[in-house]
Amino acid sequence: MKHIYTLILMIFLFSNCFSQTWLQRANFGGTARYGSTGFSIGTKGYIGVGRDMSSQKNDFWEWNQATNVWTQKANFGGTARESAVGFSIGTKGYIGLGKDVAKKNDFWEYDPSLNTWTQKANAPISRSDATGFSIGSKGYVAAGIDAGNFIYNDLYEWNQATDTWTTKAAFGGVQRYYAVGFCIGNKGYIGTGTGPGNAKLNDFWEYDPSSDSWVQKTNFGGTARTFAVGFSVGSKGYIGTGNDAAYKNDFWEYDPGVNTWTQKANFGGSARYTAFGFGIGTCGYICLGYDGNYKNDFWEYGSCSPASSVSEYNSESDMAVYPSAGSGMFFLTIKNPELKIQSVDVYNTMGEKVFETKNELIREINLQALPSGLYYLKLNTEQGASLKKIIITK
Repeated sequence: MKHIYTLILMIFLFSNCFSQTWLQRANFGGTARYGSTGFSIGTKGYIGVGRDMSSQKNDFWEWNQATNVWTQKANFGGTARESAVGFSIGTKGYIGLGKDVAKKNDFWEYDPSLNTWTQKANAPISRSDATGFSIGSKGYVAAGIDAGNFIYNDLYEWNQATDTWTTKAAFGGVQRYYAVGFCIGNKGYIGTGTGPGNAKLNDFWEYDPSSDSWVQKTNFGGTARTFAVGFSVGSKGYIGTGNDAAYKNDFWEYDPGVNTWTQKANFGGSARYTAFGFGIGTCGYICLGYDGNYKNDFWEYGSCSPASSVSEYNSESDMAVYPSAGSGMFFLTIKNPELKIQSVDVYNTMGEKVFETKNELIREINLQALPSGLYYLKLNTEQGASLKKIIITK
């Protein structure tokens, strides 16, 4: 019976990897602040710059999903600032624009393998409170406010291969700043924000780079607002928090396949605005912001993080796996020597089988070819199956 229960839980886990749950993770490693930006690369999240209660910042931090630990990295290459744009392309991250004592147009690349910043070609605009996203090998910056307090709905594309900027079709909605932007697949999305006359907005637009065109989609499901957080996870987009004349903590999912919004569980922290969010794998994250006080709390949406409780899957298990986290070499100990192994399978957090062997004598598994992340090792025997969680770190 225990093995049937284990298999049912495993199926439930794989089919509900992005369930409506919030889990508080380790507080951000720097000072409490708002107006920060960043990106995710692989299983790491990166956040930097912003403003705390005393000054604008240029520090930069990495969060490791496997260990739930923040590590300070090389300071951002430009001046201390707030309200910048950030996104990642492949294995590199990018931060630019924003404001210090002036609106900025510098643009910087972060290489996590070297922990270094390299200045790239300046953007053709000096803006703060713009929004950005990346699609393939291109980055996009849209809208924002300039030194004369003029607001815009323009769009610029940065080509990673050539380090050049190109003007693209203007954003389909009205001019705005403090908007939300993210990508899903090969499309970009922008919505909400502050428009002309300080109007709070709830319209939502899709950008297709192949045709350089915008299409209006269903309005954001919550109230019109500004200073919200947005990110994508898999094939869905998410927007939450912000300000509509009051601080908000509602959280909404956008499905581009059916062009609909669905309200999800409210954000786990306090209602706030000017927070920052990103996605890693099948989980989303929201951090920092302002609710009357500067915040440094960090929250995870989903149930697939390495730190999520798995005691219910491991109780009375027939095997032990060591190390539980490592570079890819794992060793099995079978607690009952009379068990006959039929196979050993390894699944990723999407429920996809990424390794299998039918060697009944196997005690050593080499998974070094797999990328960093969370996996599930299933031992199949004549008596049933047992499941263990493992983490690959590079």
